[in-house]
Amino acid sequence: MARVALVRAGLQIFGANSLETASTREIARAAGMNSASVSYYFGGKQGLYMAVMQYVVQTIALRVIPLLDSASEFLAGEHQLPNDCLRHLSRLIESSAMLHSSDKELMSLSNIIMREQARPTDAFDVLYDGILGRLHCVGEELMAAYVTGNPKTSGFSVRFHALLGQGLAFRVARSTAIRAAGWVDIGVSQEAEIKEVVLEYTALILNGLRNSYRHAQKPASLGSPAL
Repeated sequence: MARVALVRAGLQIFGANSLETASTREIARAAGMNSASVSYYFGGKQGLYMAVMQYVVQTIALRVIPLLDSASEFLAGEHQLPNDCLRHLSRLIESSAMLHSSDKELMSLSNIIMREQARPTDAFDVLYDGILGRLHCVGEELMAAYVTGNPKTSGFSVRFHALLGQGLAFRVARSTAIRAAGWVDIGVSQEAEIKEVVLEYTALILNGLRNSYRHAQKPASLGSPAL
C-alpha cells in the first residue's frame, strides 16, 4: 500500500513538475509518509519516476489494449474491409481525445507524457516499449489496409502520426483551444464536440488518401485509336 500511495502521489507531483524540479519531500508528504520512504521503496527519485511511468503505461493499457487486441485480430484475418478498417482506426483516434479535466489523474498522466515527448528521459523507453510503439504499429497497418488494401504497405508511419496528432493537439495546445472556442474548460460536452470533429476529419483524410491512391494505380489512358 505504501508503494502504491507513493506512486499515486508521484503521478500528481510529476504531473505538475519536471523530474528535476519535483521534490521527493513533497511527494512523500502527499502520500502521508516521510521523505526517507522514497529511497526505501524506490532507491530515490529516479526509481520512483520509473515506477510512475510504469503506472502510466498500465493506465493507458487498460483503455487502449482491448482496442489494439481487437484490431490486431482483425488485421490477422484474410480480408480487411474498408469500413472495418475505418471503425478500428476511429476507435484508436477517439481514445487520444479523452480530454475533460474532471479526471485529475488523467490530466497528470497526460502532462507527464507530453513532457516526455518534448524532453525524453530514460523513462521514455518504458512508455514507448510499453504502449506507444504497438499503438503506432497497429495504427499504421490499419491505415495502410484502408488506403491500399494491404496492411503491410510501407510509408504510413508519418501519416498515422499526423492522424493521431489531431486529438493530441488538444492536449498540447489545450489552453489555446479553450480560449479560441470561448470555453471555460474542456468538460464532457466539449470533449464530445472535439471527438466528433476529429472523427469527421479522420474520415475525410482517409477517404482522400484512398481516392488518391486508387487514382494513382489506374493505368494511363491509351487515348483514342488512330484512324
